[in-house]
Amino acid sequence: MTTDVILEELSDETEVYVARLRLQTTEPQNAIPDVVIWMISGNKRIASCRIPASSLMFSETSRCRGKMCGKFQTIFLTPPGVEKLEDLEDQKGGAQVHLLLWLGLEQFQSEWAKEAMGGNVAVYAETYENQSCFVKWGTMHLTRPDWSDAKGKVKQPKEAFVVPDGWKWDGDWFINPELRNVRLCRRKRWVITRLRLTDPKALEKKMGKRKKAIEEGWEYARLANLPYHLTEHSLDLARRRRWHRKMVALNAGKPAVFYFEGEKKASTCEMCCM
Repeated sequence: MTTDVILEELSDETEVYVARLRLQTTEPQNAIPDVVIWMISGNKRIASCRIPASSLMFSETSRCRGKMCGKFQTIFLTPPGVEKLEDLEDQKGGAQVHLLLWLGLEQFQSEWAKEAMGGNVAVYAETYENQSCFVKWGTMHLTRPDWSDAKGKVKQPKEAFVVPDGWKWDGDWFINPELRNVRLCRRKRWVITRLRLTDPKALEKKMGKRKKAIEEGWEYARLANLPYHLTEHSLDLARRRRWHRKMVALNAGKPAVFYFEGEKKASTCEMCCM
């Protein structure tokens, strides 16, 4: 046998072993789901990118960290159904983002602070104000707490939020509405060309009413456990609005875990994705 033939056989055998090793490097049944980055327009998801959690996972041992952990990356978001960037030529949508991602246990948050140089870390407290319509809007006959989480299961009055050690409030509570419209029935759109004669005063009144509704931040639903929408309807019996309050770090190494008065501080063994 010539030297070229021997080298070719060794090369083929080496490639087989390399392929086997690659199959062993990633746990086939990873307990942590992938990280998905979405681009959302209104209430519709129009593009995304899926990243394996193992690529972002932090470890105290540098060689065991994910290859993308704490490093700036340029990521392309593709529309649903598009798997390869080459298929985007005939598609509308998609985006390119430049970001830094980090995934790890909350007890290692100080390591995240070292990676996020040049930026200010901020966290927003969130609670919902709930009302029901019984003759008029108020808190009478509510089926959930008057201040709660988004699902209405946890009571969250604004005054009960306790700032964690190493953090402070930056400003007061403010209304941050969720602008979306949800329909409970299907519909078909029919179009006919027409010329609209607009009354400037009526149009101004309509736009003023809509602007006021957005500023007030209420979203409505027929019942509290049904999807909410922006425009109030005659059959709506529940409404809510979202409140936020900004919290900034005094010590970036401290975990941003909220707890409420009368509760024990939260455990620091939860996952933290930033």
